Amino acid sequence: MNTNEPDLILPVFSMSCYDRTMPIYIAVVNQKGGVGKTSTCVNLGAALVRQGFSVMAVDADHQKSMTDWMLIRDPSGFPFPVMEMSHPQLHRKLPEIVGGSSYDFVLVDCPPGGEGKEKAESVSRSAVMLADIVLVPLKPEPLDFMATGQLKSLLRDISVFKPDMVTAVVINCRETVGNMSDEARDSAADYLVEDGINLKVLKAEIYKRVVIAKSVIDGVTVFDFKPKPKYARESVQKAIEEYLALAKEVLECLNLQVPSEVCPDLVEA
Repeated sequence: MNTNEPDLILPVFSMSCYDRTMPIYIAVVNQKGGVGKTSTCVNLGAALVRQGFSVMAVDADHQKSMTDWMLIRDPSGFPFPVMEMSHPQLHRKLPEIVGGSSYDFVLVDCPPGGEGKEKAESVSRSAVMLADIVLVPLKPEPLDFMATGQLKSLLRDISVFKPDMVTAVVINCRETVGNMSDEARDSAADYLVEDGINLKVLKAEIYKRVVIAKSVIDGVTVFDFKPKPKYARESVQKAIEEYLALAKEVLECLNLQVPSEVCPDLVEA
């Protein structure tokens, strides 16, 4: 091993200041499978933890992908606790458990459609009813855009009762070659735009990186993944920067104070 390789420099934000008696709920939703909901949920949570926030995650997917990820290693080493709750009354039951807790954020990883579709839709609907912000990971592919009709209907229905709820779309699994960035964001807006839906298409994008998938195999977030090859370490650093940018935009969508300075003085050995 080359000991002269520089350590990863991890930029961190200082703790944002705000006063809430209840946690902020983030529902990570897309009724199409394979769009990266779980990886988005886990690594966004890790980014918020690195910024000084207290985070809890809820695995609402019957496939239990997030729970399995956490259990690959000692769960005490995961950056935040994960609770299983796939229930159509999640919007009532979850606040009874975490309401008044010290958590700043509770992230809910919602199920896709497909098998058990009716229950999955009920769970997703319940999570959206609870959410302060709905985060929609979306691959920059035409078929993924066209599959958002059912999701748009759900968001439209709930926005009638929650007109201030923000729906934020993040382009996920973007290829590292090609230039589809602006086109993908425009297409996402075209397919999901609807009167009554407070829609924001985020500038932050998550690229398709092997290190993100390998971090899952290792049972850690991308923030804690320690590959040996230099090129892989550089890819990890880029992924970290992307998730930190995503966290920053999510905070802005919630009108929370975002620190103006980044402190790149925390070195991960």
